[in-house]
Amino acid sequence: MDFNNSNQGRTPQGYPYRPPVKQGGESLAGAALFLGAISIVTAFMMTIYFPFIFGSLAILFALLSKGQAAKLAKYARAGIICGIAGLAINVAVIVSSFIFILNNPDILTRTARQYDQMYEQIYGIDSEDVFGDSLEDIVGDFIGGFNS
Repeated sequence: MDFNNSNQGRTPQGYPYRPPVKQGGESLAGAALFLGAISIVTAFMMTIYFPFIFGSLAILFALLSKGQAAKLAKYARAGIICGIAGLAINVAVIVSSFIFILNNPDILTRTARQYDQMYEQIYGIDSEDVFGDSLEDIVGDFIGGFNS
């Protein structure tokens, strides 16, 4: 076996070998796709901040991956789509939650009452003495402002 082959760096046909050209920004495009997918997952997990953070970063990285190229890479386009989808799902979850709570004020009032009871059990003092008003009264005033 000849380890000092004079054909190093050449194809078997004798033509010079050129390594494949890597398009600039591929790593940013891959990161954009990953963050976009994570934003969708965290949106379905009903978190509030993570989909906004991951979706925004996905869009930013996808746009930055373009660099001087004429168009976005396919991973970058997928990253933008996933980032926008994650943001849209998160906004839809937040809006539907507020609509649900405002249409069912008794659930919010009951939860505030339970909070006041737990506060008193844990700390041994009424939340009205600490905050000047109980959470149940605060929620009642809040909901009354929307119903008038």
